[in-house]
Amino acid sequence: MWKLLCLTVAVVSLSACTQAATFLATYSGYDYYKVPVSGPMSSANVKVTCESAGYLTPCPGNRHDLNSSPDCVPTGLTNPDAKPMSEISQLLCGSSPKFCPALDGVYVFMANWESGSACGREGFLYCSNGNDYKDRFALCARDVGQQQLFASVAGLNFYLVQVTGGTEMTNANVKAACEAWGLGYPCLSTGIAPCTEDWAPGCLKADSGGDLCRIPDILAEAACGYPHPNTCHLLNGTFVYSPKDGQASCGVMQGKSFPPCLDGSLYKDMYAICAVKESDLCAGPVCPQGWECQDRGDHFFCLEQAYQCSSASCPDGMYCKEEGPASFSCRAR
Repeated sequence: MWKLLCLTVAVVSLSACTQAATFLATYSGYDYYKVPVSGPMSSANVKVTCESAGYLTPCPGNRHDLNSSPDCVPTGLTNPDAKPMSEISQLLCGSSPKFCPALDGVYVFMANWESGSACGREGFLYCSNGNDYKDRFALCARDVGQQQLFASVAGLNFYLVQVTGGTEMTNANVKAACEAWGLGYPCLSTGIAPCTEDWAPGCLKADSGGDLCRIPDILAEAACGYPHPNTCHLLNGTFVYSPKDGQASCGVMQGKSFPPCLDGSLYKDMYAICAVKESDLCAGPVCPQGWECQDRGDHFFCLEQAYQCSSASCPDGMYCKEEGPASFSCRAR
């Protein structure tokens, strides 16, 4: 039996990412980020911020929690003792949110609370009423089984893959991070003449039309409208494979000059710039992990094998029969 998800080319051509996200922690199968919010820290604004940046809006607890609703996604947080974000603060600080400076200014969606306010931390004030604050951070999430398309440009689909585990941003680790997701990797140079100075076999080639030679410049123009990656907040903390620099990948940090590249061996747990050819709609993690992708030319289908009858499906003496897209029956032999 199969679940079906149909996506058109237009849907996957360019990410909706509009805010720079900062990775916080991984918990219960989800990566959590703080994303800058413009305006008051209401639950509605937290939800809009998360979803416009391509993330999920996590509920503070499970589906039955008083402060959860259909407007948020249960991600495994449990709201223990009515203290939202406690699981995240334990991972970051080993303490409750009140004593976790890493969550300062971070607000989580809360249904049925304080006239639509989100719950956050401000200094030692927790839960702080979001209606009294603005321009802080939303707690957002993403299933670790998926990667978000960043941009489609120069004949490639680009992804920014989070590197974790205290891993240095060397060329070898950037390459490994991309390949772990079934992705290829570009070099710093596009690989098309005259832009071949920092390119090597194994890297994907990017056809920028000859105007720009460096991948970060191309992505900055696509994402922020100008070819200056060090002032494009969406590329903050990204690193690209750079064979000319030996073992170190080439990094970009907001506010630091580019060029020259930042030495990737001096940085850990940043983002690897990965890519696949744009012409192959099923290349890369376009479907949820474990789903089958079928390329149909101008669109693709994602198929999930939700359940198949087996000898273990039914009690002894009965056999399993699939009954439509999401059910089965057990019948006497």
